[in-house]
Amino acid sequence: MVAMKRLQRFNEIDALKALRDGHEKGYWTVEQLDNPPPGTKLTIDEWKRHPMNKNLKLDPPCYRNLLRDAEDNQEPDFIL
Repeated sequence: MVAMKRLQRFNEIDALKALRDGHEKGYWTVEQLDNPPPGTKLTIDEWKRHPMNKNLKLDPPCYRNLLRDAEDNQEPDFIL
């Protein structure tokens, strides 16, 4: 059962928790997370040059700052 838990996907909620934790500890700011990491840009540039992409015309996923999205989309604690 423990091995199954390690194979679970890292979902958006877990990523948001990790980002908030790092922000609270001072590892990064929300503004720093507005820009994609250098590895992301490199991967997207390589994918655009790949011959398979020329045939399929697929768009890479767009980068977004989950902390900024969480600030913008805060829902009320209760609904009347």
